Amino acid sequence: MICTTYLLIPVCLALTAATPLEDSNRALSEASDTEITPSRPPEDLILEDDAEEAPGAKETPGTTGSSFMANARQKNSTFSKSTTVKEDKHYSLRIVEENGVRYYDVSAEVDLVLEANGQNVTGITAAGPECRLENLELLAGYVLNEDLLDKCKNLRNVTLAEGSYWKCVGNLSRFVEALGDRVSYEKALCADIKCTSYLEHKSCELVTGMNITKMYSIKEGECPAICACSLRLWNGEFWYTVNCAELNITDETLPSFPPGTTNLILSQNQLRSTSRLFASLKELKNLLIVYLGDNQLDSLPYFHAGSFTKLKQIFLNNNNIKQLDDEAVKSMVDVNENFRVGLFGNPIVCGEEIKKINVLQLSNYFVISDWKKIKCTEGEKEYFVKFYMKAAPLARFEFDPLIMYLCFLCAMNVFLVYVIYDLWMAKREMRKTMTARRPLLDRILSGLTVGCRALHSRSFWRPEEESKGSTDAFYKSPDQVAIRKRTPKAARANASETDVP
Repeated sequence: MICTTYLLIPVCLALTAATPLEDSNRALSEASDTEITPSRPPEDLILEDDAEEAPGAKETPGTTGSSFMANARQKNSTFSKSTTVKEDKHYSLRIVEENGVRYYDVSAEVDLVLEANGQNVTGITAAGPECRLENLELLAGYVLNEDLLDKCKNLRNVTLAEGSYWKCVGNLSRFVEALGDRVSYEKALCADIKCTSYLEHKSCELVTGMNITKMYSIKEGECPAICACSLRLWNGEFWYTVNCAELNITDETLPSFPPGTTNLILSQNQLRSTSRLFASLKELKNLLIVYLGDNQLDSLPYFHAGSFTKLKQIFLNNNNIKQLDDEAVKSMVDVNENFRVGLFGNPIVCGEEIKKINVLQLSNYFVISDWKKIKCTEGEKEYFVKFYMKAAPLARFEFDPLIMYLCFLCAMNVFLVYVIYDLWMAKREMRKTMTARRPLLDRILSGLTVGCRALHSRSFWRPEEESKGSTDAFYKSPDQVAIRKRTPKAARANASETDVP
């Protein structure tokens, strides 16, 4: 009997270790027909590492093996906190569909708070015969129908919640202006207009966004269907970018663009004529930058007086432009003194126009931004257009203004170098106590002085007498004053030798 008891002990321990705690509790409850309630919920279980720090934790004698097994199971298992998933709400309001947009009919409500919904409803309207709505708080970016203004006469308070929910381009600006002080939107942000700076990128405030749409007359649905539009405020400058790149747009299929467009991207398309293109863009008064690279354009655009006054830059890289019209370049300069055009990658042919544009480059501070990298071809030879100088026939007595400028600058440089050398030689002879050498600069200044005096006295027919105090008198007088070197002072004797005890 004793042996049987000793044999049952290890078997029971093994079964206890292999059976889960819940199963053992269930087995005991079924055997005793009593319900076992846990001392605390499972999420309040204390792990082994935290058992020492738990206040009031005491070790119960005689339960060393069971506590060890419980701690082992707790250590090998992970306890995750219960997280609540926020689901979109389903409201019992009437749903009205208009032009493909689903609206909640709020005409029967008095006080209403709306969050994001799971019913694919994006707008709010008052479709009933009578609107009773007085207070409306919106925690999501719903589209406000104009029926709310016409039917809800008792609407006293509308709150637009904080967050990047609201579309500032649309009916929201008209809705806010009509209600005035009854709308609260101090913390509301725009979802379709970005305010960016060097340090942060965030949505614009609702007030700023509505002011931008009003200033530039931006309306909803103006963006071409095939293009992508974006609005942002960059360091105080508004950019309305219309991106129509890589869409195989031709001169015949060119869409109409919003009047407030500032940046237009038409790169990598099939455009051929710049005159036809800019004739269609003449209504864009706020245009700043135009990207026309990788097309099939064959000429520079010519701007008429008063057109594109805000235009700053055009990119015409990698097109088929062969001839550069200097009149077109002049028209660009007349539009804006800070105007720039990019022409890199075009098969330009060398000619007389290159020399004229070189002069324009010097006088207008490089109207062609990438002029240093552009090359032109003449037969089989290739030249950098900046240094292309074709000699003119001598019989025609023509001269290149750029060559004249360069020759004048070279002569001035040689003259300045000689003047500096002459002054250095005069200073060197002065150190040798010789005063017979007169610097060239002194002769020039003295001659200018005499000429000014003659013009002032109008005595052109008689030379003026040289005064004794003039520079010429100093150099021509027989008794010149010799400048001698200063005799150095005697070295001071040591204190030990001069001091008398």
